[in-house]
Amino acid sequence: RRALGAGHRRALLLRPAGDWGDKVAAALRAAWTGGGGTVAATATFASRETHSDAIEQALHLDRSAARGAALRRLLDRGTVLAGRRREDIDVVFMLAPGTDAAKSLKPLLDYHYAGDLPVYATSAANSAEVSGGDRDLAGLRLVELPWLLGAQPALREAVAGSGLRGASLSRLQALGVDAHRLALSHGALEPGGALVVHGATGKLTVNLRGEIERSLPLATFDSGGLRAD
Repeated sequence: RRALGAGHRRALLLRPAGDWGDKVAAALRAAWTGGGGTVAATATFASRETHSDAIEQALHLDRSAARGAALRRLLDRGTVLAGRRREDIDVVFMLAPGTDAAKSLKPLLDYHYAGDLPVYATSAANSAEVSGGDRDLAGLRLVELPWLLGAQPALREAVAGSGLRGASLSRLQALGVDAHRLALSHGALEPGGALVVHGATGKLTVNLRGEIERSLPLATFDSGGLRAD
């Protein structure tokens, strides 16, 4: 939805092989094409060692290299030619299953002449909950919990002081905070009710089926870390 709202329509989908990649890619493809977007190319990688080859082939850089080699043979001299990626892509969806994969994939996009394209990922790319700047992730966009974007600092400090420490517990802490808030608001949880909670896990509302829905803020990695847009 964010990418469509920014005017993007033709996507390169980077996805891992396996069940998780199948599931997330199918959900993204359905939402993207349902909103009017097109998946122009898909790159599937099985391991870190295949990241570069998958991106190169999806961007048609292997074809560019072949054309360059043919031209050098035709000219019969050592002509130096820069690679050229396909130009029918205006956005990249990078389904990195974790931070390590994201830190490998994002620089490769720059290396393969796609550094000018906006790159969106899921919050799985922030599985390590990167707190400081990381050059390898610079420019990567994703949606993330307000709790991990510095929201409600006083409450965060109080929870940290309770003895629940460690980055791996941050998402669980946020869930606990919002579960407590919703428990206190149980009388307002009628289907389609007016309840709106700007919580630690996102903006929470109740749909017509009585389910809690949440929306998350968009954030971008920069020199200082992950920042809300």
